[in-house]
Amino acid sequence: MDFRGRIKEILKRSDVDAILVSQRPNLIYFSGFDTGYLISDGENHSLLVPRLELSRAMETTEVEISAFSEYETEISEFESDKVHFKKPEDLIYQELDGMGLDTVGVDSKIKEDLQEEIRSAGIEIKNISKEVQDMRSIKDKDEINRIEKAIEITGKAIESIEDKLREGVKELEILGEIEREMRYQGAQGFAFDGIVAFGSNTKYPHAKPSEKRLRKGEPVLIDVGAKFKEY
Repeated sequence: MDFRGRIKEILKRSDVDAILVSQRPNLIYFSGFDTGYLISDGENHSLLVPRLELSRAMETTEVEISAFSEYETEISEFESDKVHFKKPEDLIYQELDGMGLDTVGVDSKIKEDLQEEIRSAGIEIKNISKEVQDMRSIKDKDEINRIEKAIEITGKAIESIEDKLREGVKELEILGEIEREMRYQGAQGFAFDGIVAFGSNTKYPHAKPSEKRLRKGEPVLIDVGAKFKEY
């Protein structure tokens, strides 16, 4: 399902006229980009991004893009019809106010002053974080493929350091080797803070890799996972 289909589905599930999405994982899911604010009523889609992210956003997503900047400076011809010298909250309100909405669904808490402005325009705000979570819990084929690739990369990275687990090596050295191999295999890096622990450090559920060196006969704990295309 492409981003348009996902947006229409969440609008249906949430029973709202439009969505305002700002959480990074949800932005990626609904727009393909990782920064800013997505506003959509199912037909009209607008991604509001910081000015410095404008070029990257235009190369990444098919969604219509506007950029915001609180500081007025000279702009290029390329930016002329995209950049607005406004606070993001003001640009969000401007977009929502012009859409003729009764309800807007948000995936996170928004600032009080923005809430007041939206409500003053007669728009009801509904928290749709649960609906988004429920929808995202069911993975489509592309998401499953990405997860499987992340698992494959993780396995290969762990296998790659087996012969490096020698007496005297540091926890941080092994962690670095694992990350290097993950990135070589196409991963973005770790999906979470990786753990490599030797000896007495293995007793900690969330051990922090350190300069500790491996001694002969010590246990080794490795807890890592790769992130591949945001999964």
